[in-house]
Amino acid sequence: MKKEISYKECIGNVENQLTHGGAFLVTADGERVNAMTIGWGGINYYWNRPVFIVPVRQSRFTKEMLEKNGNFTVCVPVDNAEYARGLAYCGTKSGRDTDKIKDCNFTLSNGEKNGVPYINGNMYVFECKTLLQCDMTDDNTADEIAEGVYNRKNYHTLYFGEILACYKVQE
Repeated sequence: MKKEISYKECIGNVENQLTHGGAFLVTADGERVNAMTIGWGGINYYWNRPVFIVPVRQSRFTKEMLEKNGNFTVCVPVDNAEYARGLAYCGTKSGRDTDKIKDCNFTLSNGEKNGVPYINGNMYVFECKTLLQCDMTDDNTADEIAEGVYNRKNYHTLYFGEILACYKVQE
């Protein structure tokens, strides 16, 4: 069952899940669907619209897919324990090497607004369209972050995705 909700209804749940287990960032390039675990990100309001910001390391397969199709879906588990194995797997394996959707036995439904599938289950789902992407570099990142978090290597690209739709999905 899928119910459209306001993104405001689940901001607290999203923040809690990102800091205590993670969420799934789902991308598609027309032929393949990939899921990556994210532990950073958040919902804000920019340009008179709700925006989900997701960071993706510049070396990731997900970044390659986002370059082909700027749309993405964020799937936030309602119950972390139910998805702990999938979050761990999607956070340690590369979509270049394996089909993580198949390996985790996820079933997908098609996004209605952005064309990117989402993971079925007990999830909050955000269908997003990229409005802006910003590459982190040595020049635009504070030294304490560049040296402490990144060792001046493998920075993130930040994707600002307009939230086109938000659902609570339950099996």
